[in-house]
Formats: sequence, C-alpha cells, structure tokens
Amino acid sequence: MQDYEQFGESAGATLGGIANGVSTSFSAAIAGWNDVRQKNSMLRTPEEDQRRYGYAPATDHVFLKFNKGYATPNAVSPTQQTTIYNDYSLSLPPSYENQTEITYEWSLKKDGQVLNQSQPAVQLKKAGGHQATQTIKIPKNAEPGTYTFEIILSLDNTYEVNKVDFIVR
Repeated sequence: MQDYEQFGESAGATLGGIANGVSTSFSAAIAGWNDVRQKNSMLRTPEEDQRRYGYAPATDHVFLKFNKGYATPNAVSPTQQTTIYNDYSLSLPPSYENQTEITYEWSLKKDGQVLNQSQPAVQLKKAGGHQATQTIKIPKNAEPGTYTFEIILSLDNTYEVNKVDFIVR
C-alpha cells in the first residue's frame, strides 16, 4: 500500500490509482501544477477525539467536522514545496458499525481559477480523528500571490468544506 499518491503526470492526463485500498481517479492540472501528493492518516480514536474537541458521541446522525487546516511552510518560492494539513473528526451512530465511506475531493486555485483538482474519490474511514495531507511542489513558473487549497468531505447528507491559503513569493 502506498503512503502517497501523485496526481498528474502531464497536463490533460487522467490518472487512476489505489488510495489506502480504495480506487480513485484524478484529473491532472494546468501545466506545471500537476505534482500533488496525498496521504491520509487516522490520528485519534473516537474517544480521544471527543476528549480533545469536546464533541459528544454520535447517537442518531453522522458528525463530520474540520477542526483545523494550515500550510507549512505558509510562504514558498517556485521549485519549493508546501504541505497542506487538514484535521477532521468523524463520529458515527451505532448503525454504521464504526466505519463508513466518505467522498473526498479537492481543488487548488489562484484568483478563482482552478489550477488542479481531483475527481471525487470514495474512501472507507473509521470513526475518530483523521488528517488529510497534500504536498504540493510549486512549479518554477508559478506566479507570485495567494493560492487556495479547498478540500470537501461528504457522506449521506453531510458535507464539510475547508480552505487553506499559502503564498508563492
């Protein structure tokens, strides 16, 4: 099983792969913005997650919430890389037997223009605290400015959106 996935080999390509045992398919980027590597990790048990954030256990509905997101480093130069971290909590009622499929997708934008985006991918997740990590290599021709990484998680009638900004100098 791979720790990281790479999205895009060349502009216009569509890739398929296996992410933590779950089939995925992703679209490549505008030229230069095609090197995004992703890793997903479970960080906390449901009990640890509830203690850390004060969330009550789910009894009759799904609870999905982003806790924080950030980029490190927050300011980079072309040819460097930044890593986007998104921490989220998933709590499930007993009828879900402690796991469910979450639909996961992301996009990378500058000034409202999409530079790279994934196709929706379904991943099997257990209840608890999770972290989605994307490492982005900044192309040598990147324009200076603020870039936004947006991640969307959804299941059933529940969805969460989180945006993280980083700066290219």
